[in-house]
Amino acid sequence: RYLSLLESLRESVVVSKKENESYKIVDINDSFMKYTGKDRAELIGEATHEILGVDKSFFDKTNIIQEVYSAKTNKWLRGSFYGGKDGILNFIFEDITKEKEKEMTMRKLYLAIEQSEDMVIIFDKELKCEYVNNKYQKYTEYLAAEVIGVNVKKLFKLMKENNFININEKIEHDGYYVCESIENKKDGTPYWENSVITSVKNEAGKVESYIKISQDITEKKTIEEKVRYAHKVIERAS
Repeated sequence: RYLSLLESLRESVVVSKKENESYKIVDINDSFMKYTGKDRAELIGEATHEILGVDKSFFDKTNIIQEVYSAKTNKWLRGSFYGGKDGILNFIFEDITKEKEKEMTMRKLYLAIEQSEDMVIIFDKELKCEYVNNKYQKYTEYLAAEVIGVNVKKLFKLMKENNFININEKIEHDGYYVCESIENKKDGTPYWENSVITSVKNEAGKVESYIKISQDITEKKTIEEKVRYAHKVIERAS
C-alpha cells in the first residue's frame, strides 16, 4: 500500500534516513528517478543533498514549502520536508524550472518595458487602463495611480474620436493598428504621438488585453509644418 501510494504521486518523492551528519536515501518513486536520470540502484544509499545538488542546511526546515536551485541538475525545485520516526525524512517536490524560466522572461520583459524610451500602456477588454510604464508617467506627468482603472477613452483622443470597434477590427485583420494623433499632457500641453496598438491573447486565442506603444513625434510634426509653410511662401512668391 505504501509503495502504491508512493508511485501514484505525480511529484518526486525521496525518503531519507539520517546517518551521521547527512541524510541517506532509503526509498524513492519513479518520478524521482526520472528527475535525476538515475535508477534505483544508483540512488539508494547516496546522500540526498549530493544527489539533489543542494546545501545540507536545506534539510533543516520541515513542514514548510521551500524553493531551491540545484546547481548539480541546473533545475529549480519546490517542495516540503516531512519528518518521521527514527530519523526518517520525506521530501516531496516538483520541478518548477519552466515556471522559473517564465518568471525570469517576464521579469526581463517588465524591465525592458519600464526602461523603454517609448510610452507603453496596457488596457483590458473593457478598455480600462491596467499599466503605464515609467516613460509615460515622466512625459505626460500622469502618475500610474491616476490612470490605472480609468477608461482609455478618457485618457486618449485617439480612443475617443475613433470607434474602438473599427480599431479592433483592424487589429484582428492586420495584427496591429497604427496611427498618429494629438494627445494632451496632464497640464493640457498638446503633443503629437505615433501609436501602435496590438492585442494580447490567451492560449485559447481569446483577447485578454491590449498594448499601446507610442512615440512623441511633436518635433517631427513641427518640422513638417514649417516645411509646408515654406513651400506655400515660395509658391506665392513665384
